[in-house]
Amino acid sequence: MTQKFNKPAALKKGDMVGIISPSNTVFSEGLKSGLKSLKRMGFRIKFNDTILYPRVYTIDEDKRRADDINSMFRDKDIKAILHAKGGYGLIRVLQYLDTKMIAQNPKVVVGYSDATVFLVYLLFKCNMVAFHGPMVLGEISEYMSHIRRNSFMTAITSTKPLGTYKHHRVTVLNHGRATGTLVGGCITSIAHILGTPYEPDTRNKILYLEDVSEYYSHVDEMLFHLKLAGKFDSVKGIVFGEMLNCGTRKGLIERIKETLKEFDIPIIFGFPSGHSPTNLTIPFGVKVTLDTRVPGIIFRETALHEAHA
Repeated sequence: MTQKFNKPAALKKGDMVGIISPSNTVFSEGLKSGLKSLKRMGFRIKFNDTILYPRVYTIDEDKRRADDINSMFRDKDIKAILHAKGGYGLIRVLQYLDTKMIAQNPKVVVGYSDATVFLVYLLFKCNMVAFHGPMVLGEISEYMSHIRRNSFMTAITSTKPLGTYKHHRVTVLNHGRATGTLVGGCITSIAHILGTPYEPDTRNKILYLEDVSEYYSHVDEMLFHLKLAGKFDSVKGIVFGEMLNCGTRKGLIERIKETLKEFDIPIIFGFPSGHSPTNLTIPFGVKVTLDTRVPGIIFRETALHEAHA
């Protein structure tokens, strides 16, 4: 049976947006540009001062970071939750989250990199659509590109399917066409949660994988880790991000093709979401078609429902 994911309400002008940073320390100076830009987009802002505390990676701090997240979902005034930045350590927070309460309060959640761990948690523990896209520090700013800003705003405010997303640098690794629910994120983060209660279910899915600045050998090992864990066995198709600074583009493409050569499924490389200068905002948990004739992703299902007045 196909899993159905609950959809948050679309954002509208005047809505309150909460900021969290479970993966890293945030400095108030660094937040200013992002908060200013979000206000210009028409949103009100809220965050707990605890996101400004130095990150020390203790159990007490893990619980405090979880409390930050739980409080954002309990707060009825907050309609969306944005990650301030990536880093590491979000896996430490998951066991302290109030899963039942979070599942009952679906909200727009945006992030990538280490935030992948939380996006996967929302998808498979809370049955909630989640968004892979830019974070507040350095990306949602006055210098935000027109393409990135439009993609972000459309993804979090539109109640229509997003349609066709393609890019001139997308390369086809294996031809084909397949339809399934889009899931995924940063390869490193996904590899870290394999074998835990929080790992993703990739069966009959279109799997999105991306990363940045990993040694060529590390990427190869992580792909083999996913392969040996059976995460490619029943996928409908695979979309790779740009994989910047992970070896040469040509060499990485050849390694991926060799590792996945027994899977007769559509595979593309170079889709610009996540660690990418473009960083398109894309919803996970919705039906898409991966079509190598485009080549790109066709979003066929709405990610959001109309907000109640």
